[in-house]
Amino acid sequence: MAPAEASSDAATIAFSVSDGVALSTALAQHVAREQGIRMLVIKGPISADLGLRTRRYSTDVDIIVEPTRAKDVIEALAVYGWTPRPWPDFPKLLEQHSRTLIHESWPNDIDVHHYWPGFLGGPQSAFDRLWLHRIRVNVAGHPIDTPTSPASPLYSRSTPCARRARSQTTLDR
Repeated sequence: MAPAEASSDAATIAFSVSDGVALSTALAQHVAREQGIRMLVIKGPISADLGLRTRRYSTDVDIIVEPTRAKDVIEALAVYGWTPRPWPDFPKLLEQHSRTLIHESWPNDIDVHHYWPGFLGGPQSAFDRLWLHRIRVNVAGHPIDTPTSPASPLYSRSTPCARRARSQTTLDR
């Protein structure tokens, strides 16, 4: 990892995307806890650390929050400069299940999910099931809630893209 470089603005420090992912993971969890919002970090480096997927280059943090509180966590992160990426105004195949937050000074995004396409059951019951089966891991010196290994495949295997990737992996063997 390259050392951080000072920018022309002495108060700004550039950092790597992987550092941004770790730090914004900790920030999102901190903000959610302060607001009393149940939040889980899904996918990304934590899933690789738990052995649920191969390590990949992550450019965002994926979080899932209790469905009725997604707007609250987005508003709470706005205090720290995170704003929703504009959403296209044309029809989509899937209902909007998340909002991507961006920050002009950070090299990564935060995706705030209120449900995950492919879950069986409603958004609240699916979240409650994940919440019931959670563990805490350490990211950037901060305790992070994430689904346990048995619960994690519920979201990592539930989407059509994940099923297609698994099928392709099987074909490649």
